[in-house]
Amino acid sequence: MDKYSEYPIAHLTISDNLIWNVYIYDYKLLGIMEDTHYLQLYEMRDYGLPASYFDWRNTLTHFGYRLNVRGYPLYVTRASSKEEHELVRKIDSFMKELKQTTGIPLRQLDD
Repeated sequence: MDKYSEYPIAHLTISDNLIWNVYIYDYKLLGIMEDTHYLQLYEMRDYGLPASYFDWRNTLTHFGYRLNVRGYPLYVTRASSKEEHELVRKIDSFMKELKQTTGIPLRQLDD
């Protein structure tokens, strides 16, 4: 297994313009929500590989296996809407299924 993936190993369509792309980062699964109206991480090779982006993002904030469209950790709070809770449950289910299928662990907050 490679330490990093240059392209998503799986994706989940969230809506007409949002997609959940899953990459391998430091031997772990990491998903990020991307807006299809813009270039996705793997399409911006002139600026670096997805792993370079995740390295840079890690210098700004620690994160687990879920990043939102702005690159910040995706999580819900008690004040989050019902739709946000459902989205996170859908993503968690997808990521855990992918973990079981591939045998690759999910990135944790302290990784």
